[in-house]
Parts: sequence; C-alpha cells; structure tokens
Amino acid sequence: MTIGSPNGSGIRLDPVDTVVTRYIAAWNETDPNRRADIVREVFTDDARYCDPLASAAGHAEIGAMIGAVQQQFPGMVFTLAGPVDAHHDQARFGWALGVPGEPPAALGFDVVESDENGRFTSVLGFLDPVPTGVKGYGLAILRDVHMGAEIREYLERIDATLAAHGGRFLVHGSKATPVEGDWEGDAIVVEFPSPAALRAWYRSPEYQAILPLRSENSDSTVVLLDGAGEYHRATDILA
Repeated sequence: MTIGSPNGSGIRLDPVDTVVTRYIAAWNETDPNRRADIVREVFTDDARYCDPLASAAGHAEIGAMIGAVQQQFPGMVFTLAGPVDAHHDQARFGWALGVPGEPPAALGFDVVESDENGRFTSVLGFLDPVPTGVKGYGLAILRDVHMGAEIREYLERIDATLAAHGGRFLVHGSKATPVEGDWEGDAIVVEFPSPAALRAWYRSPEYQAILPLRSENSDSTVVLLDGAGEYHRATDILA
C-alpha cells in the first residue's frame, strides 16, 4: 500500500505501513534518546499532534508527550489494531493500549497526513469507547501487622497511588464477622474502573516504591481479580 509522491505517481519513498509501524514503536520506546530518534524519523520538523487529551508541535513536544503517556500507563504497550487504510498523502489506522495478554485499557484510531517523503506532518487522534461493566479488584488479607512508622507511612502515601489510576477503597479497617469456617487477618478491597487499571496501579513505580513498607511489616496475601460484569449470571461459568 502506498500513498502520494511529489510527482503524483502514487509511489513514495517509504510504504505507509512501515512508517506507521515506526510510529507505534515511538509510543512504546521508553528510552528518551531512542524515542527522540524515532520521532525525528517519523515526523517532520514542524509536525503537529492532537487528540482529545493532548496536543503537541515539533519533535521535542511530541517526544515529551509520549513520555508523559508512558508514565501514566506503566507496563502498557500500544499495538496496531487492524490494517492501515491509505490514499494519496493520508492514512488512518486503529490502535489499542493495554497490558499484553489482557483486555485493552484504551482503543482509538489516528488519521495522519504525510509529506512527499512519507514523514508525518500531522496526526489527529481519536479515542473509542472502551467496553465497560468489568472492573478490577485488589484483595489483600493482612496478618501480624506491625503498626510502626513504616506502616503509617504506607497508609499516608497509598491514597495518591490509587487516585492516579482511578482506584478507591471498598473495604478497609472493617470488622470481619465470620459466619462459616475459620478467619484470621484483616481484609482490604480496592476497586478500579477496569482490570487493566488495577494492574497498572499495582505495577506503577509509585506503588512499588511503598509496597515494601507493607510487605516487610505484615504477613500478606494479595490477589488481583477481574469483576464479573454488569450482566453476569451464576450459570455463566458453566458455559
């Protein structure tokens, strides 16, 4: 598949699929220097980028914007969703953002315009609705908690890590009333808008930085759970 050329022949220096692949690679490159090299390769000097959440112009701003997105969604990668559709000097393609092997946290498509050498002069990004109804839950059982300075620091810092990913406490500090079987420990439940957001929070540098404050001062069991969804019925697991 090719898009326009200066002589109108329909032949260009780089196939659009190749440039789009490098564009996706820029969004996934975490090394600032290598990312800057790809941005210079893919975009013209005065290229502009705009989506519903961000806009940037020029190599430096575009590279910084990509870096900010990577910090917001640690552990997630962009992938091309479907084929690239192109004509003349324009192309469009879908993409997905998420943790590999898990449902995407975001979906969208970009519309690009290119110069005669195939480099992007502008990118217009659009976000698609992400299927809703399935939330993510973190469940922790804490035993033998040593309520000292480190646990206090953990409690003072965890709320900010949750808020950055849309998380909140559902159960925390509540008294348990056993009605069947044995029970030992304190239960904590946190809720996130999606399983991907839950896992992004747990893997985030901000949470990983405070995790030892809890794990080294308690006997903990922690599991990450996908919600059942709005229309789930008990018999669904029999399918």
